[in-house]
Amino acid sequence: QKGLAQDPDALDTYDRWMVRYGALLDAACRAVATPRFRSLAGVPGAGAAGGLGAAVLALGGALTPGIDAVLDRSGFDEALRDCDVVVTGEGMMDGQTAGGKAPLGVARRARAAGVPVVAVVGGQADDLDAVYEQGVDLVLPIVRRPMDLSHALDPSQTRANLRTAGEAAIRAYLL
Repeated sequence: QKGLAQDPDALDTYDRWMVRYGALLDAACRAVATPRFRSLAGVPGAGAAGGLGAAVLALGGALTPGIDAVLDRSGFDEALRDCDVVVTGEGMMDGQTAGGKAPLGVARRARAAGVPVVAVVGGQADDLDAVYEQGVDLVLPIVRRPMDLSHALDPSQTRANLRTAGEAAIRAYLL
């Protein structure tokens, strides 16, 4: 989890807890029926939401990426038919984003529909090739000028930053 990296002792403790949790779920699965997986810990998505994915699998459920479920239920693909551009957002666009976070789910669907995607972000990594490869056309940081995070999160600054970024996104699209 983000934030745990600042405390290596806590990270080590949580890792041990998650390994134990996985072992308990594996044992429970073997006790009830023939398990579908050698180990739940090795299944992509099993660690999502603090291990909730593993619990869903242990109970016989299936995993669907959260963004796909939300986009399907919200009628996103139908709405794309009337869109000229999609604007999505992310606090920090980086390698984790490319690994399957919501903005990339949005971008993949929009690309499939031929709709350009602008990602409005609070910050960005130096290398965003994987993000661009998956459908984001423009990454646009929202901070208008140098400011610390507490200042940027002030509601009046946030509104001004978003208004400026929104204008830049539309102007870029109109080019």
